[in-house]
Amino acid sequence: MEIRKIYVILISAMMLGITAPLAFGATTDSVEIYFNPDGDIDIDVSLATYNFSSFVAQNWQNSTSNSFLLWNNGSVAMDTQIQTNDSTDETQMWLNISGTSPITNQYAFRTINLGAVDKYINNTYGAEGYYSQNLASNDNDPFDLGLLLGTNITQNWSWQTTTIYFQGTAS
Repeated sequence: MEIRKIYVILISAMMLGITAPLAFGATTDSVEIYFNPDGDIDIDVSLATYNFSSFVAQNWQNSTSNSFLLWNNGSVAMDTQIQTNDSTDETQMWLNISGTSPITNQYAFRTINLGAVDKYINNTYGAEGYYSQNLASNDNDPFDLGLLLGTNITQNWSWQTTTIYFQGTAS
């Protein structure tokens, strides 16, 4: 008789253990959520070309009165970096990356009124930091470019061309 009572207690305990989670709501479940934030950067610079024409070495020649507009056509604020080629496309003149004192057959570029401080344009992104920071979505930043030819040009070169590149990243 004693053994029957023990079996009844054990069976009752097992049944309670099996049904307790159902009776007391002790189950768990989960849901995985995926999403892709839809912020984008869409940078645009206008004018697409500029002609500095002819000018003498060792004098800064600047584009005229906000010739260029840097546009943020994206949906989030943008920081902008700039770089240019190491040489002209004709490889007859070379970029002076310090921008301060180009020498024979060298040139330097700088930005004017783009962001808080005018900066020289280097041959790598990030070398001078950000040129324009926190440009709001659908906003623009007008600016000019300056060009300085070195102390000496070894001959009367033909027209020289080079490209300046702009890169926008989320602020």
